[in-house]
Amino acid sequence: MHIGEFLKRFRDAKNLSRSKIAAQIGVSEFRLQKWEDKNFNPKSADSEKIRSYFNLVSIQYLSEEILAKCIAAEDGQLNNKISFEDILQQKDLLLQEKDKRIEELQKLVLAQEEVINRYKAGKAVPGGQ
Repeated sequence: MHIGEFLKRFRDAKNLSRSKIAAQIGVSEFRLQKWEDKNFNPKSADSEKIRSYFNLVSIQYLSEEILAKCIAAEDGQLNNKISFEDILQQKDLLLQEKDKRIEELQKLVLAQEEVINRYKAGKAVPGGQ
């Protein structure tokens, strides 16, 4: 999950204004808006502030589970940091999803190559004229 989506969904669930959570994290409201709009990713110093605010080990592999735990926490901070095992599990899930997408793209490329080859050979192209 993109950090901007994580922050926006957390903020909405906790009914916090952008200015309030930006102040709590220690960043400008403008920066927070850019992240929420997915226009920018936080720089390392800001990533550290976000990580620290939520008491996370890392912000690289945010998941629905981590978001739910942060929302459920009274102050938004996890009482126990998410373990490295949890992070590795999330990473593995993301890698599996990436592999599925690569396979789908490879199938699309092969289908496009077949259409191109049929066109070059003068054969009818499905959906063509």
